[in-house]
Amino acid sequence: MQNIINLDISKPIDVETAANALEGHIKLYLNLLSKFEVTSLHKNMAKMVICIEQENWQGVNMLAHMLKMSSGVIGGGKVHYASFYMQEAYLENDPVAMMKHYPLLVEAVVELKRFIRQFLAEQEGLNYIESERAS
Repeated sequence: MQNIINLDISKPIDVETAANALEGHIKLYLNLLSKFEVTSLHKNMAKMVICIEQENWQGVNMLAHMLKMSSGVIGGGKVHYASFYMQEAYLENDPVAMMKHYPLLVEAVVELKRFIRQFLAEQEGLNYIESERAS
């Protein structure tokens, strides 16, 4: 049985659930979010493309697992669930079904990257405004 986090997929990032899982440590959450794209998303998606080209379904499964867990921590529900469904297809020994979920994963990754950058820019802007008010 796979672990799955109950995330709201109506939003690109379920900030509330992710922040609550970190016991409200917003600075820690923002730090994780700022590093997610480079430390997990880019690396694992690039490796996944290679595994797909080589029809290395075990490798695709491993990378889907890594994406599922890391996106779950930051609240990236669509990436989390798309990765979950790829893993489910692997467990059913169905690479065709895995590949049916891959476009959904790619779409979710693109949306998540865009939203992370927008969200972090907004947070930086709010921090700047708060620091200006304090001075």
